[in-house]
Amino acid sequence: MQVRTTPVEKRSRYYHSQIDMDLLLKGAPYEQLPDVYVIFICDYDPFGERKYCYTVDSVNRETQKSYEDGNHTLFLNTVGENKDDVAPELARFLDFVHADLASSTDDFGDAYVKQLQASVKDVKASREMEGRFMVLEEMLRQEHRDGYEEGLQEGLQTLREIIMDQLKKLGEPSSDIQYLLEEENKKEVLKKYFQMAQEAVSLEEFEQKLKE
Repeated sequence: MQVRTTPVEKRSRYYHSQIDMDLLLKGAPYEQLPDVYVIFICDYDPFGERKYCYTVDSVNRETQKSYEDGNHTLFLNTVGENKDDVAPELARFLDFVHADLASSTDDFGDAYVKQLQASVKDVKASREMEGRFMVLEEMLRQEHRDGYEEGLQEGLQTLREIIMDQLKKLGEPSSDIQYLLEEENKKEVLKKYFQMAQEAVSLEEFEQKLKE
């Protein structure tokens, strides 16, 4: 992703050379070097022609014929204006990349963009959950050091709530799971349940792990 309006020509050359060098160091003969595509996603117009996509290939200047060295560079421009000249899917994707935080959750009318939005949402939720857990860990350590039983119990209850929040992403936890969490007073066990809840892809899998 390129967000600076600095020349990208030499950067492109560098990337191509690094890829070729990596292949050659692994023992590949130069005759078998594959075609290489370096793709830049730019949040500005690198060539000022208002195109969504610029394709750069080698050309023999005198004959004006393609020079098949296998190097191809694509510059995708998120502020392009020629939607009629590119695939609608590409234009919608680049519009999504360019969107600010507030509008990035809008409906762009594209299945792939919806997958990206879901992935971003999951990553954010996971980071928020990890942040809450880290704060909780410190709180539990502090309460243990100070010997405040009341504070320790508050910390354990917060941990139970975090586990329930994670499980509710998979469905509605059964009364048995809720009872199990409420009755568990060992921090180490609840931490284990939290890890299991993060890794599970369904409530059934979580319940199965409880039995193991």
